[in-house]
Amino acid sequence: MTEGNELSENRIIALVVNDYQPTRAGLVELLSSIHYFNVQSAENGKEAYKKITEKIPDILITDVKMPEMSGDELLEKLVGDQIKIPTIVTSSQLDSPQGIRAIFYSHRMYTEYQIERLQLPIQSTIEEHDKYISQKMRERQAIINQRIVLSRSRPYVPKDFGFTAIETLDIDQHNQLVDRIKTILHVVYGIDANP
Repeated sequence: MTEGNELSENRIIALVVNDYQPTRAGLVELLSSIHYFNVQSAENGKEAYKKITEKIPDILITDVKMPEMSGDELLEKLVGDQIKIPTIVTSSQLDSPQGIRAIFYSHRMYTEYQIERLQLPIQSTIEEHDKYISQKMRERQAIINQRIVLSRSRPYVPKDFGFTAIETLDIDQHNQLVDRIKTILHVVYGIDANP
């Protein structure tokens, strides 16, 4: 499916890439509940790359650390092949060097039109992107510190690294993931996912 095209009978194809079967199955089940979705899965970047080269999905959701080919390696390879797929990275490792690379390449998976419409922050180098993630981490720590002082109870830890990445997948992040996918459907493909 391309920008501006009407929804075909084949529906929106989403590819979920995650080596941990329970997480992969949970994401497939969650995303299958979105109207218009045909959800496929792969257990690592190598399997995902093969599927993508056979038929490019409309949305890609990938983990970072996986055997055979990691998420950042998959995204780097797709960017090198000039394949553009709206992508969301889900991982508990987003602040690691590998996670930072995955987010950096995930931003490059969007077309200029999509970047403009979604207002994605784009840094020109991995080093600039590392600074961006470091700033996000400092902001997150400031929020944690403020909540500890104010409440003296268990602090709320925001797990959001921007539009293209979500750390871990508890119920709040499931909702964020669905909201972001619906935003992509609306902004990029002109589809209302809430019929």
